[in-house]
Amino acid sequence: MTELEQDEYTSACEHALTNSMNEIKQRYLKLNTIFLVTLNAATSGKKLMALLLRRLQKIDSEFLSGLSGLVMF
Repeated sequence: MTELEQDEYTSACEHALTNSMNEIKQRYLKLNTIFLVTLNAATSGKKLMALLLRRLQKIDSEFLSGLSGLVMF
């Protein structure tokens, strides 16, 4: 592999890693927001809290799936 090819490969890897980290950050922020809403909803009623908890679990599984993809990278 030439030096130019190595530089291009390194650049592509850095770009992919940056994109993955940004996605993880966005998912974390979304998860954190939903957690806070869920916590506030605990005083509003059990039905709303259950709905939000289901949504939180879905986002949590998506987040873990994203982490698995990053580890495979």
